[in-house]
Amino acid sequence: MKLNLLVITSLALLTGFSSCMKEDVEDAPLQGSITGKVRLADEFGNILSDHEGVVLATTDDIKGNTNYAGSFLIYGLGDGAHTVAYSKGGFGTFKKFAIPVTNSVNTELTGIDTLGRLSTTAIGSLAVVANAGDSTYTFNCTVSPAPDANHQRGIRLFFSRNAAVSATDYEFTPNQKWMATQAAGSISGFAASNFYNNGFSRGETIYVIAYGESWFANMYTDPVTSKKVFPNVNAASPS
Repeated sequence: MKLNLLVITSLALLTGFSSCMKEDVEDAPLQGSITGKVRLADEFGNILSDHEGVVLATTDDIKGNTNYAGSFLIYGLGDGAHTVAYSKGGFGTFKKFAIPVTNSVNTELTGIDTLGRLSTTAIGSLAVVANAGDSTYTFNCTVSPAPDANHQRGIRLFFSRNAAVSATDYEFTPNQKWMATQAAGSISGFAASNFYNNGFSRGETIYVIAYGESWFANMYTDPVTSKKVFPNVNAASPS
């Protein structure tokens, strides 16, 4: 009889413990998560071996960090759409918007995002030549440190009617950047139609500025302004 009594008592205790745990789970707020992978690259596009130390932060300042392989987990997210900013010292910031998260479910981001190192390319002595024969323009500048075939340095142009044009205050920038392989950079064959097709009119004064940019631009489109953001340009040395 004593043995039977011991068994019944143990079952009663176990049942009570299970009931308590069930109530705790039901009362706790459900939480979702985001997982993904990031790789790091130098300014010439070479992928690094160590991808650790990238901080991923939501607008609610919930953070995750990459490990050596570049994998990350952001946990504790509420139901809804989340913005995630990727950042690491010396590398440009990248952002992803409207990532859907459902409570108690993980959202796995497909593909691998690449975070490029900030550009150290300095642009100088920018000059514009109008080619009357074919209505094109040539942009000449100096590029330093001097690039070569294995270490090409990017040049990105920004245009505006405003003389204070910059990488953050512009009206038009081409989709592509130009890669320089020597210290004397030259962008030729730039058609006037590029301006007319992007809101400019004949006879207007257009200002241009050139920046050095890394191989990986980290470019994203701001959903509020609908403008492209270029975090990896060398903001200290444009021309």
